Amino acid sequence: MQISETQKDGDIPMEPEFEADKIVIFLSKSDFADYKLLKHNEAIRGPLTTTIVLPVLAEAIHVLKEANGADDYDWRWMRALHRRIEDHGLSLELEPLFLAQSLLELPLKRALSSSRTLIEEAS
Repeated sequence: MQISETQKDGDIPMEPEFEADKIVIFLSKSDFADYKLLKHNEAIRGPLTTTIVLPVLAEAIHVLKEANGADDYDWRWMRALHRRIEDHGLSLELEPLFLAQSLLELPLKRALSSSRTLIEEAS
């Protein structure tokens, strides 16, 4: 996945693009500026992943499930994601959100842990 700045103006929701070899997540100009600033902070990386990547990965898995198998995997990300699901011993029969959380190694748990650490360090 690649996170990029949209060319659209204003505060708009993030928009994933699935019809290319790589999934691109477009953020508004202000969100992208904040993302660039925060992504290098280890304690913030978990919450960023949970907020940005998790929902898009779940949607990507849904798109993958709608395809009818390897012959219909038009994009490289589809083949790579399918392979990753199999490599983790998982199945497309599982719910997309469960699969996404499994592939990202429980991002909510990591986000909560890093957020707790930030609060403890600030105290």
